[in-house]
Amino acid sequence: MDRNEEKLKILQERLRQIKEKDENISSRINTINSKNENIAENISENSNKKTSKSKSYILISFVFVFALAFIISKNYDNIKFDFDANFNKNDAIANDAVVNDEIKQNKLINSELEKLKEYIEFNESEINLNQLVHDKFIKSDFTLSVAESCSSGIIASELTSNAGSSKYFSGGIIAYSDKIKQDILDIDKEIIKKQSSVCSDVAKLMVENVAKKFSSDFSISTTGYASPSNDNNINVGKVFIGIKTPHSLFVEEFLFSGDRKIIIQQVKDKALELLLNEIKKIK
Repeated sequence: MDRNEEKLKILQERLRQIKEKDENISSRINTINSKNENIAENISENSNKKTSKSKSYILISFVFVFALAFIISKNYDNIKFDFDANFNKNDAIANDAVVNDEIKQNKLINSELEKLKEYIEFNESEINLNQLVHDKFIKSDFTLSVAESCSSGIIASELTSNAGSSKYFSGGIIAYSDKIKQDILDIDKEIIKKQSSVCSDVAKLMVENVAKKFSSDFSISTTGYASPSNDNNINVGKVFIGIKTPHSLFVEEFLFSGDRKIIIQQVKDKALELLLNEIKKIK
């Protein structure tokens, strides 16, 4: 139950109690008023005989009313104190609930991280993917090119970080805008218009056409959403990675999680992993 809802229920219960007490007090006051009326009648009838006595009755009545008013004020103070005590108690309950929620959230995060490990074969604490790719290409006569969109050139940067990578790395195109995809990579603007630039067909044409541009044996393409944009309908983390080999061409779709930097890192690692798996197939 929400903390405010719980406080509201407590308040409603206390107001009900006050109302009951008020009704009892009102009943008692009505009884007193009735008595006062009787007293007044008696005073009117016996004004000449019982003047001093009637005055005493009136005085007693007023004292009694004032006493009741005092009791009411004391009850209200006690109820207010009871409110504060209950609110403080519920504050403690709410704080405990927040702590429990944080524990549950941490468990959920750890659970999701464990699931994520199932989809990522390599990470920085394990074998360096880039080094493995480098070693494979150095020992072969194959060449490689890249067409990157959402990965922003990180794959090309990683591949060329090793000395001697010029032997196999032909070049790359950072086709970040749709205009560059159309003008440099020859992507039909109608495809982008109908499907957006983040789709399997665009990734396929990117990987295919960049291989043609650089006359490379292997090529990689990436297109996706690494972070939120003005379009609320996008699925952040949705990425298409294309791989072309001398014998095949395919595109795979992924849904990565994390912030922009983490998603881009995952795109790079997955692209290198897919490339490595393909080059291993060629003897």
